[in-house]
Amino acid sequence: MSNLPVFTVFTFGNSEDARIWSNVPYFFTKTLENHGHQVHRVNLTENKFLHFFYDKLLFRFLRHTFMPKTSFSYERSYFYHRRCQRIMRHAVAKYSDTDIFISTNFSFSPIAYTNKPCCLFCDWSYEYYIAHFLGRAPDYMEQLEIRRQNHLLQSADHVFVLFPDVAEWLQERFSSKHFHYLGNVINSKSVSGTPPVEPSEKLSHPSILFIGLPKYREGILSLIQAVIMLRRKEAYSQLQLHIIGMHQEDLQKDIKLCPDLKGISFHGYLSKDIPREQTLYYQLLDSATVYVNTTPKWAGFSSALEALYHYVPVITTPYESFLQTFGENLSCGFYCPSNTPELIAKNLEQILTMTQRTYEAVCRNAHQVSLDHTWDAYIQRMLQVINHAAKD
Repeated sequence: MSNLPVFTVFTFGNSEDARIWSNVPYFFTKTLENHGHQVHRVNLTENKFLHFFYDKLLFRFLRHTFMPKTSFSYERSYFYHRRCQRIMRHAVAKYSDTDIFISTNFSFSPIAYTNKPCCLFCDWSYEYYIAHFLGRAPDYMEQLEIRRQNHLLQSADHVFVLFPDVAEWLQERFSSKHFHYLGNVINSKSVSGTPPVEPSEKLSHPSILFIGLPKYREGILSLIQAVIMLRRKEAYSQLQLHIIGMHQEDLQKDIKLCPDLKGISFHGYLSKDIPREQTLYYQLLDSATVYVNTTPKWAGFSSALEALYHYVPVITTPYESFLQTFGENLSCGFYCPSNTPELIAKNLEQILTMTQRTYEAVCRNAHQVSLDHTWDAYIQRMLQVINHAAKD
């Protein structure tokens, strides 16, 4: 293998588009190129007609009639699996100069068509998702996909997992050491420079930031109630809450009993590929006094990490991945053990009543603890693992 191996990277969607999967494929491939590697990009996006037919018609009927709780979809089906296999087989033949194949998903790999190293890179397995997040046993259709995925997880040369507890779970599940947790990654387009720090201005004009899609509704609803509670106090009457990733309509049924939404702004999804939306995103991030997401089980690790990099303290739930990465004693904010408005409000007051010196120290701690998670650092560690294995 040469000093600068050639990569072929398989992704769902165009990896040059920062909008797909929380910007991860975009930064992954761009960082490889910045390190001097040639990267062949292969898009595994499904055929729109087939997606509509199977997911919106056939599988919708199956879910409604036989499996109302299933998470199974066209992207998990044998039909889609076979289609992706054809794309990957063609890519292996087309990009014969490839040294390493990487799939940014645990469900697809070209390992059947090449003797070159094949690696998987993702967050969690389908089996882990069903067990941990859905809290139940998989149904028949889900088991079919789990078997396919587990075969690939076992046969891959390396599996790079973005969360430590998931990596441990997979290691125990398969009794294998080829599962690696190398840290997480900061998905920020400002990562090449140092964001401005204006802690005095941020503390005197308090602004809370929440980033998350509607699946984080439990966390944002409690936060909205906490902000309403605080704004009733004279000291916090000007407190602002900015919500990225949702529109007010997404929560309309849930917040109909909260008519007082003064100081609360919904911005919807802000794409880093659209200049004006990217500008607004980073303005909100850099001006935030504190980032909050206390959704149970999972509280937006990637967004919290980006906030830390931008010198923003965090209030988050003590879920396992965050605990293992940053420790039980959080120097860059607070753990909120319960997703209740009262406890969130209490933690917010702890931030908002800090002295200037203490707040600046917490801001610096936030940035410092994030530095091991830059994409440059992550790719370097990944290449070390791959190169070490190649020498062995």
